[in-house]
Amino acid sequence: MSPMVTYEGHKDHITSLAIAPDGKTALSGSVDKTVHLWNVETGKRIAIFDEDFGGPISALAFSLDRHFIGIGSEDQRVQVRDAMEHNVLFTYQHNGAVNDLDFSYDSQFIASAGDDAVLIYGMDGNLRYPYTKHNGSVSTVKWIPPKAHLGPGQWVISSSGHEVKVWRGR
Repeated sequence: MSPMVTYEGHKDHITSLAIAPDGKTALSGSVDKTVHLWNVETGKRIAIFDEDFGGPISALAFSLDRHFIGIGSEDQRVQVRDAMEHNVLFTYQHNGAVNDLDFSYDSQFIASAGDDAVLIYGMDGNLRYPYTKHNGSVSTVKWIPPKAHLGPGQWVISSSGHEVKVWRGR
C-alpha cells in the first residue's frame, strides 16, 4: 500500500510526531532542530519553527482544546506556543533533555518528562509542581483521564527505568 500523502522538508531524521485532537494538523520534530506544522489531508506545510532550538527536537504535543503546542528539545527546554498564531507563549528549563510532553485534559497544564524530573506548568507560565521521586531519567509522562476515578484532582502516570509511578499532578 502506498502512502496517501508524504510530508517532506526536514533535513535530518524525524524524532517526534504529534497529531492534533481534531486530526487536521500534525507536528514533526527533527534532529535538524526544526518543528514543522502540517495540514494532514494535503501534506502542505503550514509553518516551520526553527529559530529557537539548540538541540534536536525530542517531544511534541497538542493540547486537547487545540489552543497550545508543546515542544521539547534535547537542549533542555520546553516551549509552549499558541497553536493558531504560532507565537511563543513561554519557555521553561529542565536540567537535562526533555523526553516527553503531555497536556492535561482541561488544557490548563503541561507536564514534561526530563532527565531530572517531571515538571508541571500552568498555561500562565508558572511552575506548579516538580515531581522528583523517580530514580533516574524520566522517559514518559501522561495525564490519566478523569474518568479513572483515582480521587480528587488530576492524576499523572510517569516512568523511569523499570518503574511506573501514578501520582496526583494537581
